[in-house]
Amino acid sequence: MVQRLFVFLFFLVGCNRTGLEVEHFLVDKRNLPSTLTLSPDPLQDEDYKGQILLIKYGMPNQLFLERAPLVARFLFKNLDEKTLVFHPDKKTGVERIEWSGKDFLHHGPVVGYHVSLGDFVVKSPLYAEIIEIDGQRLRGQSSYSIPFTMEEDEEIPEIE
Repeated sequence: MVQRLFVFLFFLVGCNRTGLEVEHFLVDKRNLPSTLTLSPDPLQDEDYKGQILLIKYGMPNQLFLERAPLVARFLFKNLDEKTLVFHPDKKTGVERIEWSGKDFLHHGPVVGYHVSLGDFVVKSPLYAEIIEIDGQRLRGQSSYSIPFTMEEDEEIPEIE
């Protein structure tokens, strides 16, 4: 019995966690420490809203020795994009990213993310790269039109 317990603990401690995981959740006044402790806080007086994203990572030895960067791309509700690059100094860890207050109200919540660390990739279902044509971003089907020019003597082709 003791041997089985020892083997179980050996495998439990000896296993390295590798990969990526992303958690995200919205926060408001209810999540502030001052709400729980009933202490004064200037954030209680304003419309405090935000979002926290936690990127949990675990690297194999080879990836750690290569000093692979952790690249996180975020797509916000207003279709703005932001890319953050982290250079982890540990094999496992958590990167905490928070958007709150005026920054959150300006961009809106993160609707999609694409996080990569070496061969590990985590992509939310709503993440998409924004298409640009001639330096202009497509924000909707009706908000962008491709310029169309014809010579004066050209005829408009008939559609059959």
